[in-house]
Amino acid sequence: METNKINVLYEFHNPYLNRSEYLVEFDINKGKMPTRNELRDFFAKRFNCPPELIVIKSMKSTYGGLKAYADIRIYNDKESMNVEPQYVLLRHLSREERNKIIEEMKKKKLEAKKSKEVSKK
Repeated sequence: METNKINVLYEFHNPYLNRSEYLVEFDINKGKMPTRNELRDFFAKRFNCPPELIVIKSMKSTYGGLKAYADIRIYNDKESMNVEPQYVLLRHLSREERNKIIEEMKKKKLEAKKSKEVSKK
């Protein structure tokens, strides 16, 4: 991504949630939307912070256009990221890691359901 093609449309520093929120507009190069990890790496360099503290809430592109918009949140520390929903944080992982975590969550739900059924009897 090129730095001259990114416009920050909205910026808000939220001291209560220990984060900065940005609404960003950028050009899509050659009709290809960048991945979340590419955007995270770019903004990590731009804002001088580790990419693990950056959460891309949403990415949208315009129909037939070469513009895209992203809602980006940069946290001050890892503990503050707990306010984000689990599904948003899972989007930033690789497919293998995401599937592994989802399988573990399914197993826990199944075990909890079985223990409830046993305790009712």
